[in-house]
Amino acid sequence: MTRMRATPAAGPVHEQSWESFSRNWHVDTRHAFHWILAALRHPLGPGSLVVAMSADESRRASLGIRFATVLPQITPATDLGAAGVAAYAQRRGIDTATFTAALEPLLTPTIVGAEIARLCGDTGNRDELGEYQLIGHGLHALA
Repeated sequence: MTRMRATPAAGPVHEQSWESFSRNWHVDTRHAFHWILAALRHPLGPGSLVVAMSADESRRASLGIRFATVLPQITPATDLGAAGVAAYAQRRGIDTATFTAALEPLLTPTIVGAEIARLCGDTGNRDELGEYQLIGHGLHALA
């Protein structure tokens, strides 16, 4: 499988073209589409959890597959996140360290993995899954 990756263009929207602005959307949206498509075409067992985005198709087809949306906070702990942090800091006219300090504790790949594993193993609210924010303190359900 080919790994798709696109770093978003750094800069204000009014300084971008549609091509530069939407480049990472084509990668991110395509990956989510194929992820969900595979889960629905080759259904997982009832009670399975697909973490990508909300999807009503599973419920309509009575597949018993749950979907959860996870919205991770930007983090300098990855190459993609570091580029975003630098761009946001520059846009605000502050240094990267000051911008990063406001994000602490930082979200790390280790925290992401642990929190997604916890979400997947959470059987207590299987019918209540929805949208979550993921920050350095962990995963929090959104209203």
